[in-house]
Amino acid sequence: MIPWKPSKQDYLADLDYLREQALFEKKGNLKYKAKAGLNMQPGYDDPIMEQWKADNSGPYTPDSERTNEFTLTEPTQYDQIGLQMQTTMGSESIDISEDVATERVVTDTGTILYVYQPATLDADLTPIVFYHGGGWVGGAPLVPQNFLKHLAQITQRTVINVDYALAPEKKGKWAVEECYAVLAWLATDTADFVSSKQFIIGGDSAGANLTAAVSYLNEKNHTHYVEKQFMFYPVLTLDVDQTKDVTWEIERFGVEDAEIKASLSKQIQEIPQGLPVMHQIYAGGEDATHEVNEWLQSK
Repeated sequence: MIPWKPSKQDYLADLDYLREQALFEKKGNLKYKAKAGLNMQPGYDDPIMEQWKADNSGPYTPDSERTNEFTLTEPTQYDQIGLQMQTTMGSESIDISEDVATERVVTDTGTILYVYQPATLDADLTPIVFYHGGGWVGGAPLVPQNFLKHLAQITQRTVINVDYALAPEKKGKWAVEECYAVLAWLATDTADFVSSKQFIIGGDSAGANLTAAVSYLNEKNHTHYVEKQFMFYPVLTLDVDQTKDVTWEIERFGVEDAEIKASLSKQIQEIPQGLPVMHQIYAGGEDATHEVNEWLQSK
């Protein structure tokens, strides 16, 4: 899909830079880090992204094999928007891992998993379970696959990449309950490629949202599947009322280039209007806020 690709050396240079800058800050029980990549200036893309944007011949949007098992017989207007969004999400990368085996596994309820195990695997270390991003309507395991294979190699752990069903084919609590059910199945003897009954779970964007939701179910049900969680740029609410006081000024993003500034300003202005639309596509109008708030108040 992409005529030009960054080399392994390009990726490793960025990783080395980030590793040197990996100073986490802590607020309460939350550890977080926000660092720019190699040679980046505020408001501009790094060199790899600049080249990708110049030479990219089209979006990299591999199918979700799990989602393809389901069809919409009478898609609504919101469903049509969601199906269109599925065709635009994803980005390609290269594999910089070495000696990492990949196995496709299907759970008892039909969820598809991709299991990565390095040659240097330490079976005593807690496995990592990852939920990919894509706004709950897009993305697929192939998008973060190379990142996760490298993660398996450098951590010497089993890493499990979950292909969960997307909206609008499957809406509301489906993805949350499917991702939670994966942990329950992994904790059984049937999943003989892992011995741990606990897992480190994580995800990016909407996948990070699923991480938080699965952790909530784990705590609510007292199942103890989750040892730790990590989230990359998490989406934590689609509630317009919760975000009505959030300001979206372009000045906060350090953008200097006039063309980029104009484009981002338009996108930022559309964010509040887009939240109700995403709520309809992903949840079909269903609202679990009251249920979660009741649980939190009982703690």
